[in-house]
Amino acid sequence: MKYTIPVFKALTERATLLGGPKEIVLLNAVLALIIWTMFNTLWIIPFNLIIHFFSIYVNKFDDRFFICLLKFLHKKKFYDV
Repeated sequence: MKYTIPVFKALTERATLLGGPKEIVLLNAVLALIIWTMFNTLWIIPFNLIIHFFSIYVNKFDDRFFICLLKFLHKKKFYDV
């Protein structure tokens, strides 16, 4: 007899918000709100949509890309040859 246990995606993948990583989507929304309130212009919306769709695109291939990028940028001198 062979027993199998179903594993849900929530146990193996990171949670997303609107398809992108939570941290990036929230940061993008907060920056858009700050820029909108400072300059009172809606020209920021296309730029935020581009950033949002880019984060969704990257998240489809590697859900930990932004975490690795942040750690790389933090320790950039360590990895410099």
